[in-house]
Amino acid sequence: MLRSIPCAAALLLLGAAAVCAAATPLVANGPAPRDGRETWQLEETWRAGDEDDDVFFGLISHVVAGPEGNIHLLDAQLNTVHVYSPDGEHLRTLFREGDGPGEIRRSRDMVVFPDGRVGVLRELPGSMTFVDAGGVPAGTLKIRGEEIGDAGLYSLNGCFLGGGNLVLSGTEHVREQPAGNRRYNFLANFHEDGSEKVRYADLVNSYDFETFIFDEAVHICSFWWNSAVDDAGRVYTVADMSSYEIRVSAPDGSPLRTITRAYEPLARTKDQKDAIWRMIDSGLTGSGIPYTIAVMDNAPAINYLMRGLRIHDDGDLWVLPWRGVVDQPEGVLATFDVFDPQGVFVRQVSLACPGDGEIDGVFAVGPDRFVVVRGYAEAVAAQYGGGSRASDDDDDDEALMEIVCYRVVR
Repeated sequence: MLRSIPCAAALLLLGAAAVCAAATPLVANGPAPRDGRETWQLEETWRAGDEDDDVFFGLISHVVAGPEGNIHLLDAQLNTVHVYSPDGEHLRTLFREGDGPGEIRRSRDMVVFPDGRVGVLRELPGSMTFVDAGGVPAGTLKIRGEEIGDAGLYSLNGCFLGGGNLVLSGTEHVREQPAGNRRYNFLANFHEDGSEKVRYADLVNSYDFETFIFDEAVHICSFWWNSAVDDAGRVYTVADMSSYEIRVSAPDGSPLRTITRAYEPLARTKDQKDAIWRMIDSGLTGSGIPYTIAVMDNAPAINYLMRGLRIHDDGDLWVLPWRGVVDQPEGVLATFDVFDPQGVFVRQVSLACPGDGEIDGVFAVGPDRFVVVRGYAEAVAAQYGGGSRASDDDDDDEALMEIVCYRVVR
């Protein structure tokens, strides 16, 4: 294991043929965690959204803990945020669908501030709407920037908050003739007037709508969802889907370190490739253009579909590799790689509870509490398109979304 040493020296010692910024320290980890592996047994404390509940969920696309341990659930279909107490009492519903103050449409993601304010991201036109802890409208951040070629249209996908640093991921769409557009994908923070302040990652790709092939490896940006911000405002992101490599930047954008881990690529089965095909098809259905879809033979190293980077309360970085949800031991939902704040791979943690880690999402809502969203992958797929599903199960009962809160049994 190499800790914070210059990239050139690391490459000499490792005998590797890699490229990274010369001044960026590299923390290179082996395949095994320093302190071994642990299994955390989870015990259910309460659930919501089942057929006996008075509260109905559409598509729960994110879960965030707020002040006093309250749990916020973003419903991307109904454009509302449900707030629950730590013991499962439904406290209030924030936002509603519309275009006025405190109203949202096409919601994609959510952050909760230490003072209780909640911000919800709108995909198109790219903006974030805020309310205070009681639901009183608290303004809107509208994204704008320099025009590139024809006037650009901004869409947003993800938002991440820590240490007062609000970071957004999205795309500027620029029309190209005769038929297509160029897309400037970004991970950045913004001034209050909506102009870009610091860019942490970017990727440019093109769409030719006359002979359109949507390629998972080209057209999905890992940093749209695989990013996180810690309590010091440092930004963690995955810029290359094929590599187990995490880049860490200071709030001003200067590189701090690159974290790597030796990782064996995971070959996808036909069923796994079909599931990703259906998810992508969901986003293209109804577009009005003919298309074909190309899916990667190997799964990305870090699971973008399940928001594979998380910063926990103690400052540790939890990473969900794609292997962490595939072929898990019986009774294990998902297995995370845990890195300390210096980037050292210290342990693996398996979360043991009912569910399927390829379909159900899991979110930490405290040092010893987790929320599992049943059918989370379906929510991610459905919110971007016209009805295709990540699974091939058409049973309406299976489509019912519910959340289950667990505590760790020590």
